[in-house]
Amino acid sequence: MSFIELKNIYFEVNKRILFENISLAINQNDCIAFIGKNGSGKSTLLKLLAGLIKPTKGLVIQKSKKIGYVPEQPPKSLPFTPIEYLTHMGNIARVEKGLDRKIDTLLTQFYMEEYQNTNIRDLSKGNKQKVNIMQALLNNPELLLLDEPLSGLDSKAQTDLIGLLMNLKKDGGTIVFISHETVLLEKLADRIVHIDEQRIKEVANILSAVQSYATIECIVHSDSFPSFIQESSSIIDFQFHAPSTYELKVVSSKSDHIIKKILDFHGSIRFVSHTSDQPLK
Repeated sequence: MSFIELKNIYFEVNKRILFENISLAINQNDCIAFIGKNGSGKSTLLKLLAGLIKPTKGLVIQKSKKIGYVPEQPPKSLPFTPIEYLTHMGNIARVEKGLDRKIDTLLTQFYMEEYQNTNIRDLSKGNKQKVNIMQALLNNPELLLLDEPLSGLDSKAQTDLIGLLMNLKKDGGTIVFISHETVLLEKLADRIVHIDEQRIKEVANILSAVQSYATIECIVHSDSFPSFIQESSSIIDFQFHAPSTYELKVVSSKSDHIIKKILDFHGSIRFVSHTSDQPLK
């Protein structure tokens, strides 16, 4: 029997149809990765599973109320220290027994003891992400939903988190995550679901879910360039580093086309590098 199920889901936002009659059954102890291009609806699908939003049509059937959710972006400018925030979130989740002990364990597990009394707004991006993940683990969730969990973490923290997630899976936990990181797909995912054009489709194996990509750092001052990034199916991901400076991950076969487009926007190229094994978009 399914642990959580989406049945005939339609979802529309701002007159745009994101999903059209999709269904997905997730069984207990499944570990599923969502992949797809920017704007395809990966984060929306995760929020539907979390019960944070309702579908326009269709049903979300949940067998468990113990759900942990890690959003893509950690909360910004919270007037809390990590220990205050985790206590607050634990109370919201109605963790009635052993909350202080659970928080102490997580702070140790994520090497955050020395930052426990630092205001969250003063933490590094990686440490904010750790707090973001810790709050989702407070109630020992039976279903853990993670949106780009490795974002902002250094290599050691990424390795530690992957190990923690593998242990959760080993202990019978159910995990659904979004990631651009192939290492997470290889080590964790039993099933890979590709989201594209309002539909979902399971990918047969990890080899068919990866492709090579190029990284392009560029400077573009045009106000319309961000819209081009969002609309281009050749751009896998992007980071905004400084005023008018972008780092783009691009399908390798389309890198020359994207470079030409950047020049059409009167932009300049800072560097280009090519890497293999990027999750399919």
